[in-house]
Amino acid sequence: MVPKQAKPVVANRFEAMLVWMNGDDLTPGREYIIKQGPHQTVCRINHAAYRYNVNTFEKEETSKLSLNEIGKVEIRTIEPLVISDYDQNHALGAFVLIDRMTNLTVGAGMVLIDSRTAQDHWKTTPPTGVTPPEFTIPVSDRIHLNKHSPATVLIT
Repeated sequence: MVPKQAKPVVANRFEAMLVWMNGDDLTPGREYIIKQGPHQTVCRINHAAYRYNVNTFEKEETSKLSLNEIGKVEIRTIEPLVISDYDQNHALGAFVLIDRMTNLTVGAGMVLIDSRTAQDHWKTTPPTGVTPPEFTIPVSDRIHLNKHSPATVLIT
């Protein structure tokens, strides 16, 4: 049950408050898996707007987040998600970020719905057919992670 005014939106771009939980810094432009309840898709952090200084509680401009830092980020997903502002609906407003290479949880976030996100909801067209994802892991990273080069085996 949620308040009547807490209508969810379908969006593939939104802002969020994110706590970074990994020793490697958040890298804007890098791909992560975003998991929201039972749903998950690939996402990219477009940019970090600011972070909170935990000693003074002031906002500081930044381009990245380090371990245990909290900041506002813009996220873009391959597939649209049904989201709601965290203050209105905890289930649709919470998510975790998972590193695609290591499968480690690297961040946790709370969705912030602003007027731009709500307006984009009405401009989002539903996907038709199967389309290739726009984000991919570079082949060099995949070779390094799997410790072997790709190959095709033909069995006849």
